[in-house]
Formats: sequence, C-alpha cells, structure tokens
Amino acid sequence: KMFSAARVSLALYDPKDDRLKITAARGLALSIVHDIKIQRGDWIIGRVFGSGNAVIVNDVRALPSPQSHHDRYRSQAFAVLPLTHRDQVLGVLSITDRRDGLAFGAPEQFVLNPIASIIGAALAGARTDAEIARLEHAASVDSLTGLVNRAYLDSRLQQEVARSKRQGTQFAVLMADIDDFKVINDTRGHQSGDAMLKGVGDIMRSAVRVFDVCARWGGDEFAVLMPNSDRASAIACAERIRL
Repeated sequence: KMFSAARVSLALYDPKDDRLKITAARGLALSIVHDIKIQRGDWIIGRVFGSGNAVIVNDVRALPSPQSHHDRYRSQAFAVLPLTHRDQVLGVLSITDRRDGLAFGAPEQFVLNPIASIIGAALAGARTDAEIARLEHAASVDSLTGLVNRAYLDSRLQQEVARSKRQGTQFAVLMADIDDFKVINDTRGHQSGDAMLKGVGDIMRSAVRVFDVCARWGGDEFAVLMPNSDRASAIACAERIRL
C-alpha cells in the first residue's frame, strides 16, 4: 500500500534446489508463478539475489530488451530488493506496476532498504523458529517407527500426572512388547525385525484415539499414554492392539 503497487512478489531461496521460488504474490496468480524456479543470475530477480544489490528502475523503456512488454504495466518504474539478514541474502522482493504511474522518488527510495531489512529479519526469525521446531520434532520421534521416543513420553507422563492431580482426572498407560523378537532377528535378520517394529507401531497408532500418545519405549517395547481414560477403555484398546 505504501507504494500503491498493483503487483508485488516475494521470491525465497530454497537451498535444496539451489533456486529461488516465488512463495507469495499480489496482483499475480500464485498458481501460475509458484512453479517458477529462478537460478542465481537469471532475470533481474536472480541477478539481485546473486549480487545482493537492489535494482530500482524509473523508466523501463530505457532498458535494452529484444522484446517489449511495456504495455503490460501501468507504470514504467519497478524496484527489486534483496532481503538480507546478517549479510545473507534470503530472497528477493519485487515491486512493480504502481497504480499512480509515478516513479520511485527520493522519499520512496529512502524507505525501501529499511523495509527490505525488516522483511529479511522477519524471514530469518521464521526460519530459525521452523528449524528449532524441526529439531525438537526430530529429537522426540523414533526414526524407525515414527512413534515418539521414551524421553518425550516421560515428559508427557509427568505433565499428565500433574494434570490428573490438579483436575482429579484419570489416565492410563499401556505397555506392550513383541513375543520372541530376538528369534525373529536371529532367524530372519535385522531388516525383518525392523519391518516388524514398524508394523507394530503402525498397528498401535491405528488402534488408539487421536490424542493418545504412542511411543517406542525401547527395543521391542512400546507404550501408550491415554489421557482421560478409565480402566475399561484402556483394556479394550489393549485388546484391539493385541488382536
């Protein structure tokens, strides 16, 4: 709104693909542009990302171009800004097609870099939060079965004990193991043993309520924490798993 721009796009760098991807757009159909991947140095967006320097053009007609698309825009001015944080370029902000038809004068140019810096810092913060969440998730999940691990279950169990005392509610804990699991490993190999552990984990997950907590306790042992559950409900759930 500050620049009265009809078209604004945000392209973020994806390190997995080593490409920029347009992740947000205004005045452009995201369904059209979301599959576009821009290499470092390609187009103005890629060049701004690669150089880390903003490009502000107040008359696109002055630029040499084999194809003219000037009539597609309301104005001949555009600004393409790198979004940086601590000298790292995270993405590129493009502002085009000003509704008022004006160029980017000194007042607008004065605020462009601070705006880009604020967006860059926000993106860095969001990425940090996402990475922390990813690491926390990885630390709480058993990589083989996809169930939570014992450390996470211990923490949830302490919370449930405290809640039960505070609110006077009941909860249940189921424990299970696989009979003769060592024999399976010894006769069929560890790959078969791993497949069985994963299969049992899938069975347990499918047999419980959505808010119950299934965990791999260790080795061939499993546990289920069932909040707000009485003895009869817990026994019925255990029997579904056993069957």
